[in-house]
Amino acid sequence: MIRKSAVAATLLLVLAAGCGGSGAVPVDSPSSPLGAGGDWLRECVPDPSSTPTTDGFTVLDNQSTGTAVIEQVSFYGNQHLQFLDAVVVPIQYDAIGSSEGWPPDPFSIDQPGVQWDKRVPAVGAQIPPTSAKNGQRNLVIETRPTARKEGVAVGVQVVYRENGSRYELRTHTEFEVLIAKSC
Repeated sequence: MIRKSAVAATLLLVLAAGCGGSGAVPVDSPSSPLGAGGDWLRECVPDPSSTPTTDGFTVLDNQSTGTAVIEQVSFYGNQHLQFLDAVVVPIQYDAIGSSEGWPPDPFSIDQPGVQWDKRVPAVGAQIPPTSAKNGQRNLVIETRPTARKEGVAVGVQVVYRENGSRYELRTHTEFEVLIAKSC
């Protein structure tokens, strides 16, 4: 015979597991702190040497009142493109963008408002609410083709937490590295 208290305790555990906020909210939810993934865009970088390249088009714009903390960063839908490393850079105006090589070319990191010297590893990075004082954060990724042919990623996936809830951002910027002299 099963005790009523054991059944009640089991039911509470099942309900708590379903409502605990440990799962990610819908991908690209407009109500998520970092938004809905941005506009559809395709960026191309020529890479005749298969050396690392820079993907710096992801701007992290925290529209919540709490600080978001990044737990994981990766590509999704990628083929022949290796994710090597990622940093978060405070910016005021423009994203660093894409370039051949790593670190990004000096022209990109010397733009007004780019604080390359204050970059931090992406995993564990804190993204404060965006304001004129805080500015935005640029997610800058080091990547490399893994074959002597086109490398592509459909976008960037960022898993993060804010105010006890877990979220997932998938950007809509396709990043393409062509093994050619131009795009």
